[in-house]
Amino acid sequence: MKNLLSNLPQLPNTLLQDIAQHAHDDYPNECCGVWLQHADGRWSSRRLHNIAAQKQRAFTLDPLDILDLLEGEDQGRWRWHGVYHSHPDHPPFLSNQDRAHWITAQTPWLPGRLQLIAGVTNGQCDFALYMWSETQKQYECVRLIRNVICDTLSTGT
Repeated sequence: MKNLLSNLPQLPNTLLQDIAQHAHDDYPNECCGVWLQHADGRWSSRRLHNIAAQKQRAFTLDPLDILDLLEGEDQGRWRWHGVYHSHPDHPPFLSNQDRAHWITAQTPWLPGRLQLIAGVTNGQCDFALYMWSETQKQYECVRLIRNVICDTLSTGT
């Protein structure tokens, strides 16, 4: 795991602010999306459709979004690093639903992708970054990022 940690991408603050803004915009529902590194080195987040029946407590990615992302990666337009979602009024740690959703037959959900959870509480956004551990057969938290504030959250609009 230590070797893998040295290869973790350093997520730019502007990317985290974009994701925090998405979490704020979709509150009190869970938001979901991905983050990409484009062929020119630029980072971006991409908001995806949450098609879950109970959006306040869960997220489900639209399969059409997944196909589009994989196609763009195959064409060399970007590298799809990971999936993010928010936990409104909860910390950014794996919920029981996340564990059940992400781990199927001791294999990772969306292999090779990192998982980022944005915990949105009292106008503040904290993040936890998760990576699949082959030895433990589960996702493990590899980085905590605290107190990310987007423009809307900081101005109260």
